[in-house]
Amino acid sequence: MKLNYKEFGSGKPMIILHGLLGSLDNWQSLAKRFAENFHVFTVDQRNHGQSPHSENMDYDLLSNDLAEFITDHNLEKAILIGHSMGGKTAMKFALEHSDEVERLIVVDITPKDYPVHHDTILEALKLLDFDEVKSRKEVEENLLHSIHSKDVVLFLSKNIYWKEKDKLAFRFNLNALDENLDLISGWPAVNGTFEGRTLFIRGVKSNYITQTDEDIIRAYFPEAEIINLDSGHWVHAEKPDEFFNEVMNFIDGN
Repeated sequence: MKLNYKEFGSGKPMIILHGLLGSLDNWQSLAKRFAENFHVFTVDQRNHGQSPHSENMDYDLLSNDLAEFITDHNLEKAILIGHSMGGKTAMKFALEHSDEVERLIVVDITPKDYPVHHDTILEALKLLDFDEVKSRKEVEENLLHSIHSKDVVLFLSKNIYWKEKDKLAFRFNLNALDENLDLISGWPAVNGTFEGRTLFIRGVKSNYITQTDEDIIRAYFPEAEIINLDSGHWVHAEKPDEFFNEVMNFIDGN
């Protein structure tokens, strides 16, 4: 699958992968900062942003999409940054293509199965009727009835665009995400380890990485460093300066 992307800067390649219901636009500000030192690619994963839609969605496919992207762009020894779902994609790729990864940075996710917990959000999104809802403000008001977090609603509303002159639509493939949510929440069977340098960045106000997960992490990534930032799950959005500094220090070997 040919993924939509943006690129910035020059030098050693860095690929950034967003999380579930996100898009490459979530990373634009940080990508431009990293581009002062690297050739940065922000990528829409399948069924997100402006990348193609597919009925199928699992980490085998997401990892294969990334492999195709790297081949198509003739990239060698890329630095991978992945948040949440994108972190799982990056981890699976690194485990299966270790010679193609220079550094691995995983943001607030671990290589394990998680309970399905985005189903409430997806149900709220499915209830939106774009024949009736005619503005972004109306979308946000509707979603707030079911999703009682303005930050989450604003994050989701970034995925809305004008499909036609007077018709809004989602950029993500809601049906495919809903049908495959158990696979996206899970972790595929993967053998082996990635022996390269790896950084896990945990949001301490999030519950995605717990103390008991450290053994799971190091079973796959024995060289992993785990650091904490005072944030929730969207670490890079909540603490962009701290996030940038930690990533740069890690890449520089400090």
